[in-house]
Amino acid sequence: MAAGSDKSGSCFYFGGGKEAAGACVFEAGIDAMSYATLQARAGNTDLSRRYYIASGSAGDGNILTFLSGHPGIQKVVLCHDNDAAGHKMAEDLKTKLQPLGYQISRGISRGKDFNEDLCNMIRQEQQELEVTAVNCHHWQTFLRLVRRLYRKRLADVTARIGAAGSRRTAS
Repeated sequence: MAAGSDKSGSCFYFGGGKEAAGACVFEAGIDAMSYATLQARAGNTDLSRRYYIASGSAGDGNILTFLSGHPGIQKVVLCHDNDAAGHKMAEDLKTKLQPLGYQISRGISRGKDFNEDLCNMIRQEQQELEVTAVNCHHWQTFLRLVRRLYRKRLADVTARIGAAGSRRTAS
């Protein structure tokens, strides 16, 4: 954030709606978007059920301000990075939110953060597609060989039938 800016009042967020009773809190907007994408790929496409909030480098004052302005939120999932700093930030925010009556849980990525998880998933899918493409190429090569052999065999059989037929007519 720019020097002298108010770090307590603004944060990046999306999703949510009148019925939203939950919020997922992240360190960075890219992680919030990556988590939502992972959820959508798993079939959870209704973004109106929860807010996706990122504090950025502003600390947790902006998260507290956001939550106080959205009284329908009851459940908060802390999705900070899966490293020492992220675990500490999540624990610190948890100690501030629990006395306020929020139900707190922790969402932990497999890798360093949810963006890394999404990138790894996409990379894995690309590798699987490459293997499929190679296998498909081998399959296509095999089919071309079979067609060539079939045509040759068909030509041989046709020639034999033609030769046998001409012998019968000559006799």
